[in-house]
Amino acid sequence: MGFSRAKTYEDDKKWAWKFVLRLLAILFNLTGIALTAWALYKSGANVLDDGQGYEYYGDDIAFIPWNLIPFSLSFIWCLTNICILLSRSYPIHPGANVGCDLFLWLVFIVTGFFSVLGAIGSLNRWSYSSEAAYESYDGESYAYYPNGTSYLVTPSHPAPPCPGFDSCAQKSDIEARMKEKGIVIATASAFALLMVLVHFALFVSACRYTHERRRNREAVTDEKVKKEASVIAREIIAQMAQEGRLPPAQQPLLATEGPARDSISSPAPSSPVPQQLQHQHQHQPQPLPQIMVHGANRDDVVSHGLSGQVV
Repeated sequence: MGFSRAKTYEDDKKWAWKFVLRLLAILFNLTGIALTAWALYKSGANVLDDGQGYEYYGDDIAFIPWNLIPFSLSFIWCLTNICILLSRSYPIHPGANVGCDLFLWLVFIVTGFFSVLGAIGSLNRWSYSSEAAYESYDGESYAYYPNGTSYLVTPSHPAPPCPGFDSCAQKSDIEARMKEKGIVIATASAFALLMVLVHFALFVSACRYTHERRRNREAVTDEKVKKEASVIAREIIAQMAQEGRLPPAQQPLLATEGPARDSISSPAPSSPVPQQLQHQHQHQPQPLPQIMVHGANRDDVVSHGLSGQVV
């Protein structure tokens, strides 16, 4: 397959433990799916009926199946991550892991809460069905049972030991199954809450990896732009020096090689000014500045040897 740690995750040093965490998540998902499916199958059995139309916890089935949704989605996503990691030279984009792991751990919180409610209801009904409640009123004792029946307890008419059942063995069997189902639902709830922690850890890791990847990419881009700009600047300066369009400067120039370096290092000789132009420039009279005089007498201005304009 060409699997290589350096090739697959060049800038992610924590890829190994995330790979192991995905494997554990797959096992947890399969276990949670099996437990939830078993609980759903047992919820449809009539053995939980006491024979008098009383279902001890038949309404708890509404809380059970929701865990199948995140368990299945998590299994598919984690398996996809591992397959891509082993088959390609680069992993799934971390942004996809950020979104999917965020969605999964939030969904597991909701469905795990429903599953906990179902487990609590199942275990409470098993505990309630295992005991009969006794109450005394006006000197008479009554025995109340979870199926809604009650018996007047007298010395000559004692309460039946297992009312509503064909035998006490049947009652014990039903109670054992109720307890077993409650424990299974509670275990599935525990795996759902465990998956909350797994996907939350993967979500945080994906966020950090995305941030580091963006920062490294920006640093590489900046360095590349600087190198390209430096090369272009050197080429422009060398071309200007060869064409004689580079003015002399006192500051040191960029280093170049070849004849361009000599032409840049030696300043161009300044051309002398002809003597005739120098003579004309020295003896050419300078015009007097015009002065705007406001509210002054023209004779006063002329007497001072200035030519101006009186406004």
